[in-house]
Amino acid sequence: MRIVLLLASFLSVSAANSILPPVDPSTATELPINYVPGKFIVQFSQTGSSKYIKRDGSADITSFIRTLQSVGHTATPDITFNSTLFHGVSFQLSANETSISKIKALPEVKRIWPVQIYTLPPFSVEEAHAQLTSLPIWNPHNTTNVNIVHERGHLGRGVIVATVDSGVNYSMAALGGGFGPGFKVDGGYDFTGNDYTAGGTLAADNDPMDCLGHGTHVAGIIASSDPYLPGVAPEATLRSYKVFGCSDGASSDVVIAAFLRAYDEGADVINASLGSSQGFPDEATAVVTSMIQAAGVFVAVAAGNSGSARPFYTSNAANGVDVTAAGSVKHQSSPNVTGFLNSFTSWGPTLDSRMKPDISAPGGTINSTYKNGKWGILSGTSMASPYIAGVAALYFESHGGRQALGPDGSLLAHNIIQASGKPVLMQGSNVTAHVARQGSGMVDALKVVEYVTSISPSVLNLNDTTHFNPFHTVTITNSGNEAVTYNLHHEPGSLFSAKENIPKNDTSVSLTPIIYSGSQYTPDVRISDATITIAARTTGKFSVTFTEPATPDGVLLPVYGGAIIINGSNSESLRLSYMGIKGDLYSQNIWETNRGAPHFLDGSKGDEIQDGQNYTWGNARLPTPYFNVLWSTRELSFDVRKPLPKKSQLKLTTASQFVTRDWQPTDWAYPFIPGQNNYLGSIRQTPSRGGSVTDYPLSDLSRHSGGVYASPQDVFSNGETIPDGEYRILGRALRNFGDYNNLTDWQWKLSSWFTVVHKVPSNTTTSS
Repeated sequence: MRIVLLLASFLSVSAANSILPPVDPSTATELPINYVPGKFIVQFSQTGSSKYIKRDGSADITSFIRTLQSVGHTATPDITFNSTLFHGVSFQLSANETSISKIKALPEVKRIWPVQIYTLPPFSVEEAHAQLTSLPIWNPHNTTNVNIVHERGHLGRGVIVATVDSGVNYSMAALGGGFGPGFKVDGGYDFTGNDYTAGGTLAADNDPMDCLGHGTHVAGIIASSDPYLPGVAPEATLRSYKVFGCSDGASSDVVIAAFLRAYDEGADVINASLGSSQGFPDEATAVVTSMIQAAGVFVAVAAGNSGSARPFYTSNAANGVDVTAAGSVKHQSSPNVTGFLNSFTSWGPTLDSRMKPDISAPGGTINSTYKNGKWGILSGTSMASPYIAGVAALYFESHGGRQALGPDGSLLAHNIIQASGKPVLMQGSNVTAHVARQGSGMVDALKVVEYVTSISPSVLNLNDTTHFNPFHTVTITNSGNEAVTYNLHHEPGSLFSAKENIPKNDTSVSLTPIIYSGSQYTPDVRISDATITIAARTTGKFSVTFTEPATPDGVLLPVYGGAIIINGSNSESLRLSYMGIKGDLYSQNIWETNRGAPHFLDGSKGDEIQDGQNYTWGNARLPTPYFNVLWSTRELSFDVRKPLPKKSQLKLTTASQFVTRDWQPTDWAYPFIPGQNNYLGSIRQTPSRGGSVTDYPLSDLSRHSGGVYASPQDVFSNGETIPDGEYRILGRALRNFGDYNNLTDWQWKLSSWFTVVHKVPSNTTTSS
């Protein structure tokens, strides 16, 4: 799907200082909406899992499709999820908001999601070259102490690392020279075929040979056996689960199928250097990665390369709970500098106030195996994530294997990896990067492998002001053979304003966040103990209490962070990062309603619709919503409604007050059902410049800096023709984690009423 982004010079209806760009349809460009039209994923409930099962234990999808037919929906199944962790199916459905709600209400259904389109984080290829014959100028292993870990005999032997990517060129000598049992790449699966494009026809087979190159580069970072540039875990076993063809783009149901197969086939570590900017933590892939991580398999995911989008723009695949999201550190030559954070690394926090990325690793100018039998130098968080996956493999191998650590092995690996970090500088500066950009800093593999000290949790998420969580208890484990005394102290970090410092309630996310440091920008941190002594092979606890920073004001949505440093008498030192948000995420505006947005335009003109205006379908001049998306929203729509009686004209006040003399709260009924409560249907947007049809409502929509021009077709989003008549358009956008059923949790605006008719036969005259 695509919606139209407008970039132009003047909009007569915009108020002064409006963030909404001016209107000029002639300069419109296409902005992708990352969904496969009409395709959905369902997770079965316990009832559904018990009901839709055949005698051989496989899923009975035919019975589920019959259940959909019983409530009036015809569906075509696609991918079946029959994992021990996740039961469900993806399917194609001609659906609207009401039908999705009916499916969601079935007792056999736990959740339903639209199928998203995943892409590889944009990465740069600096060079492709032949196999190395000398040591590289910069070996990232020197920065992370992986070289020392290798010298001490830890190479990842016996650990299975799976990649969900574009496959692997296993014919390269550094990757084993073959495929199958006995080779370095001992298994995997091709879910797509080489000609696959996102949402297209699958041509699955058992050979995950890479024709894109990205997956091969990732595999080499993890486990290359080249003597001049070994991978992080050069003796680990690889399994490749191919979800991309020879071009970028994969649907989320394919990605989920790959994750689940990797889990079911015994992977110890799973890496996915892919994602989507629709960063909601309960999106389907994030849910699955969280389940896999909680079940004991370590999951590493690229944090994303959308650094230019600035704060609150995380990748959904990386948003899983305790899933390790990796930021990227750039090559540097100074021995006194740990590294510079690559500016392309996506910013946190998440939309539910958690710190992301979790940790950083080398990702800039990384030399590794590539396509066509060559080596390549690539940059991206795609390169940092497999580095972390390799460190996790070293951890498991050095501790007797994942199984020896029990069901909490993946969490133990996540915690020690995150706590091992050392802060890095922002690219091109001497300023330490914020925790919402680098996590805990550059990973230290030597700490991960050899330390007897560990902590839980490894990050303290303080949430926003409204949900502020000031009290935290931390457990230190001393698994060594001697008692250790730990000194605890606070290390202040920095603070940045996520919003522009502009008067009049500016609502945009800052593209140039201001970085502050100093006592007034630092939270008050009270640690219960200055020192704590813990006997051998036991645990101890301490508590931390936080008070928010005094400045700046919460309207600027400042994000602050720092760390509690834990120094042991055994010379071990760990970092417990924390992050908080001053302000209220719920109150962040999707629309500048205080400045009139969204606008309902009189066609391509810059004027608002006036009561009683007449339109004819097929003409260029139609009632057209024009809007922006300043904050991510779970649902945004433009719906067609019958006009209210004159005595019930709506009186708009502020964005949080929706008051009219005759408006009753019972008139708001979610989901909206055509023909009820003056709701007739949602709009179907006219394609522009070769774009595809966009049906409203839109779900899990990430913010966009430009304005969107949504010219409607003469049919509702469910395909039914809009009858001639008098109408209004209702625009609505759900606030951050708002209640769908609660009117006050939405931003909304009602247009003036208008008349629209279809063209009459040519031998008939009419006026418009």
